[in-house]
Amino acid sequence: VRVEGCAFLKVTGLTVYIPNLNDGNNGNTGTGNDYNLNLNMGIYLHYSLNTVSIDGCKVFGDCPTVVNTGWGRVGIAYDRNGTTSANTKNILITNNEVAYCQKGISVSGAYYPTVNLSSVEVSYNNIHDLYWNINDFSDGIDCGGHWSGNFVVKNNYITRWCQDGIDCYGGTGVYILNNTVVDPIPDCLNTLYAVTGTYSDNNCIKLGGGSYTNGTAVNNVAIGNIVRVSPTTQGQGIGFLSNANGNPSYGSVIGNLVLEAKKGWTASFNCIGWKIYNNTFLNCSVSAIRWLTGSGGDIRNNICVGSPIGID
Repeated sequence: VRVEGCAFLKVTGLTVYIPNLNDGNNGNTGTGNDYNLNLNMGIYLHYSLNTVSIDGCKVFGDCPTVVNTGWGRVGIAYDRNGTTSANTKNILITNNEVAYCQKGISVSGAYYPTVNLSSVEVSYNNIHDLYWNINDFSDGIDCGGHWSGNFVVKNNYITRWCQDGIDCYGGTGVYILNNTVVDPIPDCLNTLYAVTGTYSDNNCIKLGGGSYTNGTAVNNVAIGNIVRVSPTTQGQGIGFLSNANGNPSYGSVIGNLVLEAKKGWTASFNCIGWKIYNNTFLNCSVSAIRWLTGSGGDIRNNICVGSPIGID
């Protein structure tokens, strides 16, 4: 299903099956987050949109029956197209079920601060059983790009994924509120596909990461979420993962419940203004709160129980 350049449209109650494609690129080469969007999306939103909702749909891929070696299946996606997506606003993705894909819901904003992308809500979706892809990571909800207005991810239920439950890699201006993100597939790369290496972590909420080339400081918020990794899975509860060349990041992590993560909260390079308030961290296997070199913030009124190290 393709929705492109339209206004005042509601798509509701559809059941979509993403077909078995031997090559997700159909013979073409792709890079980054392209996924060859015409082929591997269940419901695909594109270009400038105004007041569009995807409500109560079911989208199912063909994984893990088919281990796709092209770009992965994506259940529901919005993709900007450079500056041509100016003035996209009022997008609602709610009450949907997405399963057996590599990505559940992917919303890619603009990497240009002059482009106005605003008022997006991803809420009350049930996302489960997502599987790894050889060319891409497996995330429940992706939140990429620069958002000039409210981008809210709230009240979603995400379970059994392979990389990040909610991923703001490359995203700023995102509010992650009251989601339940629990129980990734344990060590899924090694277990399902005999793949080892750096991509075997299962993180619940990643509030950003990577380098930002447009000079935009990152500012994301996570409030009231419940996350659980599991003692046997190497992953973070909530964190900001960046490299030393990234721009500074700011944000708030408030009132979350983090269970059985490797590290409850992790801040890497250039995390200089984060507020970590009123969270509860239970039974984290390494540390409840961890700051790497070059990072810092304000820590208040957190509860840390059952971890070898409270604040590292």
